[in-house]
Amino acid sequence: MSVPVYVASLIGFLTSTSCYYAVKYKHLLSVDDGLDIFGLHGVGGYVGDLLTGIFADNFVPALDGVSGSSYAGGWWNRNFRQLGLQFAGATTAAAWSFVVSCILLFIINKIPGLHLRASEDSEIRGLDIKYLEDVDEEGFYMNECILHGRTPPRCSGSLKAPTPVMEPVSVEGPEKKD
Repeated sequence: MSVPVYVASLIGFLTSTSCYYAVKYKHLLSVDDGLDIFGLHGVGGYVGDLLTGIFADNFVPALDGVSGSSYAGGWWNRNFRQLGLQFAGATTAAAWSFVVSCILLFIINKIPGLHLRASEDSEIRGLDIKYLEDVDEEGFYMNECILHGRTPPRCSGSLKAPTPVMEPVSVEGPEKKD
């Protein structure tokens, strides 16, 4: 199905608004989605599919010069069946994605060394310390150290090897002994 250009921006606005509120209120469902994949792609795809069924117009495919009037359009063209087809398609795609994702995640979780959840100790200490090297033991980000001009030992440079603290050197030359 195709929608007119002037309606595409409306579909984009309504879809992005639904994604925004899905991400904003995901805590109400106790969803642990750190990257907001479901709120953006799942909700956005589903709402976009339904809105396409509502706003599809029969003149858009005919612009190619080949299709003619073979497309019935969507809700706007009184093709009420199209919204049901869009709903069935979106629901089928969501169900397929859910089932395949569950199967793959189950298999991945059973492979040694590829567990889906971090250990409780790593969660308490912070995942930055476990997985990233730009955080020292005290939790200071190395990028912040560079930006704010902090010096060692506050900013050690890495978890692997702290940067040694250098003593100031005199620039006047060696001292004379009597």
